[in-house]
Amino acid sequence: PRGVPMPDGVPRRNPALADLGTLRLVYLGSSGAPDASPGNPLCWVYERVPGAEVVAQGAPGESLRVSLEFRIDGRPLEWVATAQVGEDGHARLRVPHSGQARWRRGTTSGSLSIGPEDVSGGATLTLP
Repeated sequence: PRGVPMPDGVPRRNPALADLGTLRLVYLGSSGAPDASPGNPLCWVYERVPGAEVVAQGAPGESLRVSLEFRIDGRPLEWVATAQVGEDGHARLRVPHSGQARWRRGTTSGSLSIGPEDVSGGATLTLP
């Protein structure tokens, strides 16, 4: 499932996004709207990107969690997603944002630098 970043930084799961490909949040808008408030944007604009593919090896059924903090118009947000290790011993996620990601697989964790070119070029990044 994909995590949709919300203004409070907590991702909300939306199963409908699973078939939309990799979407990157690029704009939050509320200016000009009569009932707009700073904490609740009225407009969320996404663009489709290939996304960086993060691949991890593990035991089947093990969970991989990747999170990445980013800012849109100065507002801190967090992207979060999880994937299960399949029978082939691999878990795969597409990350639509660049930056310093944190990951956890079972009891192992670390960080991973994801560059803008990794996201726009659909690079494959393998975790240790």
